[in-house]
Amino acid sequence: MKSWYADLRNESLWREERFLAIPNNCSLLSIELLGGVLEEVSGQALGRFLEASLFEPLGMPDTGFEIPEHALGRFTRCYRGTGPNRFEDDAMVGACDASTPWLRGKPQGQRPSGGGGLLSTARDFLRFAEWLATDGRLDGVPALLSRESMAALRSDQLRGMGAGAGPCFDPFQSFGLLGGVVCSPGEGGDYLPAGAASGLGATGWGGVAGTFFAADPEHGLALVLYTQEVNYFLSSQSLRLSLCRQAHGVFPDLRQRLEAGRAREASKLMLYTAWE
Repeated sequence: MKSWYADLRNESLWREERFLAIPNNCSLLSIELLGGVLEEVSGQALGRFLEASLFEPLGMPDTGFEIPEHALGRFTRCYRGTGPNRFEDDAMVGACDASTPWLRGKPQGQRPSGGGGLLSTARDFLRFAEWLATDGRLDGVPALLSRESMAALRSDQLRGMGAGAGPCFDPFQSFGLLGGVVCSPGEGGDYLPAGAASGLGATGWGGVAGTFFAADPEHGLALVLYTQEVNYFLSSQSLRLSLCRQAHGVFPDLRQRLEAGRAREASKLMLYTAWE
């Protein structure tokens, strides 16, 4: 594990703007369909539409569905989780040479998916999270979405249809249009991004290669994890929640909320034990 974390924390990730595998949001059929709808409505290929409508305005020049050959030297290694604290090189996603399916001209880039497959860099990925954390008002960037649309991204979409959150590798209170959302802030429990310290409307999601973002507009926090590990849930399932809690805990008021949430959970456990 030591060499793995050393690779991930290497400063060259920032200095050289290395490419990360950051599949886009969630790989669900509904999101795949939405990608097709966007192409039909805009009359553009999905990659070009996202580039013109989101990546270029936000200043994310290294985000897209393919990587040019001259940039292969910036491609970050990827691993595959095999069990608790165990991992190995990933032969497909982890390829950093011309055999990668993301090389420009190969089918991966020619058939962009609404549900996954984006590549990005550490800087670009953080830029996206900061845009969400500032409610779409980042560094003077013109509003790309209305306030109503931004609010819908972070709102519980399940309760209105009488549904509830199903099984998921990552614990979320509920789900919005962008990913997991916090709809009952202050509640105890292990839910992303940071349990009881999370603000209302905090949202987050991760990619198949282990990357993760969380945006908490109430507290103005943007969090990103650059882990490059397919099947991360087999080797480091609690990493996302643990690191997000630590980040929130840096701030005294949020640390108090975390501690209060833990106290409530401990109290419940004592009551359950006594009842049994």
